[in-house]
Amino acid sequence: MVGKKQRALVYYRQAQELVEAHGDRWGEAVVRAGLGAAYFQLGETETAIDHYRSAVELFRNAKVSYGEAANLLTLGACLAAVGRLDEALAQELRALAIARSISDPRLEERVLLGIGQVQAEANRLDEALASHGRALTLARSVGDPLGETDALNGMGALLHRQGRHLDARSYSSSPNRPAT
Repeated sequence: MVGKKQRALVYYRQAQELVEAHGDRWGEAVVRAGLGAAYFQLGETETAIDHYRSAVELFRNAKVSYGEAANLLTLGACLAAVGRLDEALAQELRALAIARSISDPRLEERVLLGIGQVQAEANRLDEALASHGRALTLARSVGDPLGETDALNGMGALLHRQGRHLDARSYSSSPNRPAT
């Protein structure tokens, strides 16, 4: 499997050369995000972080707000993976502001879930529960069953961590879910 991931890096680097040669800033941002994902999968998280930071800057300069926000979210996840939780949360809060500014409720929902995960990693369980609850409300408002399932499962896990096992049991993605 590592061989395939290494091959992916070769293709991304070839693509990077092409987009840089043609001055395609948006294409370069996309390639940088792909390199970030590839390096993260290879366990080279610091290198992934560098590529995601570049992608964020390139998307910002290209005025592609969705790309900027999505990569801030992924950058936050990478930072959290190496224990840099305050920095992770700061990046994800930037992503949330962008998602709201472009009125994209599905992106906002995904960002809220990411924020909740970082808050949970930081043992800020009540805040994490609130973030997942806001994500659940958004998922239901836009009819996103996957987002709803992710939010409900996250809420159940958080309640379980708090020792609220009976409350946690009531959170499932079944049709008999609790109202929020």
